[in-house]
This record gives sequence, C-alpha cells and structure tokens, in this order.
Amino acid sequence: MTIITIIMKKDIALSTSGPIRNYIVDQVYQRVQTQLVDHLRKAQGSTSYVCQGKLTAPSSAGTADSDLAGQYGLCEPEVLFNDLKGDTNQTINFLEGINLGNTTSDDKGSDKLRENIIRQAQNDYSYTLRATFVGQEKFPKRGLTTIDTEKYHWLVRADVESHSYDDITSGTVIYFDVVLTNQFIPDNFNGAGSACDRKEPTMTTCSGNGAINNNNPIDCINSGYVTSDGTYYESGQAPCLDFTQGECRVSPPCIDNSLYIMCPLAGGGYSIRYKIQSTRPQPGCASLKTGNKSAIGFDPQGYSFLLTARIVSIGSTYN
Repeated sequence: MTIITIIMKKDIALSTSGPIRNYIVDQVYQRVQTQLVDHLRKAQGSTSYVCQGKLTAPSSAGTADSDLAGQYGLCEPEVLFNDLKGDTNQTINFLEGINLGNTTSDDKGSDKLRENIIRQAQNDYSYTLRATFVGQEKFPKRGLTTIDTEKYHWLVRADVESHSYDDITSGTVIYFDVVLTNQFIPDNFNGAGSACDRKEPTMTTCSGNGAINNNNPIDCINSGYVTSDGTYYESGQAPCLDFTQGECRVSPPCIDNSLYIMCPLAGGGYSIRYKIQSTRPQPGCASLKTGNKSAIGFDPQGYSFLLTARIVSIGSTYN
C-alpha cells in the first residue's frame, strides 16, 4: 500500500500535462477557425477593414494589399488566448483498466484492500493558463508550390494545483510551445458544412524523399494536397484517399524544409506533409461556408492550418 501511495502522489503532477495540452488544442482550434472565417468574410465585403493594425482594402478593390495571399491569416494573433483561463475540478483516472469489482466479498481483508486502493487513487486538480505571443513569420512560396506558409508562435504557462490522497496538495508549473502554421488556398476550397470540423489526426512515417520507412524516418501528418487543376483537398478526401496509387502516387524528389515535406504527385499537383516532433498535432481548415451544416460545394478560397502544442518542461512552483 505504501508503494501505491507514493506512485499516486508523484504521478498526479505529471499526468495533468497531457489533458491540459489537449484542452489548449481543443479550445484554440475553434478560436483560430473563427478568426480565419472572420477575415475571409471581411475580405469579401465592400468596405475596408483593420487587420494587424493596418487598414486593408477588400478583395474586390483588386489592389496589391487587398490580396489575401499577401496578408497574414490571423488579424489578431495576440488576443487568441484572451479569456482562456484554464479549468477546475478535473481528475486523473489512475484505475482505468483495473477491475476492482463493485461488490463486497466474504474476505474482509480483500474488501479493505480494494477500498484503500480506490481511496488512494482519488484526486482532483485545477489550473490557470497564461500565454505570451512570441511572434510570426512568413515562408515564401518555393519550388513546387505557389502557396506561402505563415507561422505563429505562443508560449503558454499552466499553473496547476492538485490534491491527492490524505489531503496532499502539490503545485506544478508546465510550459508549452504552441505553434500554428497556416496556408491561404486561393482556389476551390472544400471547407463547407462539416468538412472543417475538428478531427483526430492520422500520423504517418515519412522522409524528405517521400519514401515510407526508409533509413531516416520521421513522424509526419498529411495536411492536404493540391491536384493538377489547382483544387485543394484535405487529406483523406477524394480523389486521392492516400498517396500510394495511380496518379495520386507520390513521385519524388520532394522539397524538405524545417516545417513540411512537399512532394509532387504522379498525375500533377503535390501533397503537403507537416513534420511532427513530440507534439499534439491538430490539422484544420476554414472557409466561408465552414460550420454551415446545410452548405455544400466548394468555397472560392480558404485556409488550411496545423496547430501543435508541445510540452517544454514540467517543474514545481519552487523552480
């Protein structure tokens, strides 16, 4: 029993980091999508609007500064975490997968042991979040693609207070890196209805030359692809359900940089795979019809993005 108690006291501080990271991704996903849809709506209007402190002409003006491809997608990245304070009365299920039974037995000693294990596993925690916007940058179009990639970076601190067996209170500080990479897609964007609802990502193994399971594999996530006619599709959508057959087959050589791997497809166009290293990745998208469940068909343009949250460090409040 002593060993179990020590494990519970130690693990509650460490086990909170995953759920908090998931909470950050889930909440920020909606905020990113809302900002991007709002930007598209304003750009399609008839009056000038403010984006990142600059008065910007709508797309109908036809001027250089009204071209969405030349603008940052997020007009207010510094407020993305505003009012995202954290959560309270959360718990870690340390007994998941353990069958302790719900009925008493004739063995009073076994009953007592079971009750003690359940009591020692009881816990709760609350946390507050504080975020700092670090900055943003653009990676210009190159090689295969006519699409710019933009990157945003935030640092997030979570102050956690946890309570475990025997009224033990612990303080933990967890630091996260939150990064958003975003691309503006100028033609035929499939974002209507539920197409851009948040979905769990599918991880793959890939490398710079597009091969699978070669000598230097890394974790990647398929973000999407552009066909030979310039139409953008999210990964897993027809006509290319994967990138291994026929005209959809990846045809090296590929472009490999610090953010993504971009590979040509045999029938024209290219696929985009973002590199993932020790992060919780969340691909997403946004267009004018996003969220309208009755909407069908393509939008004229939209955004494809990847949100990632990485645990940087875990320490005590005394660090």
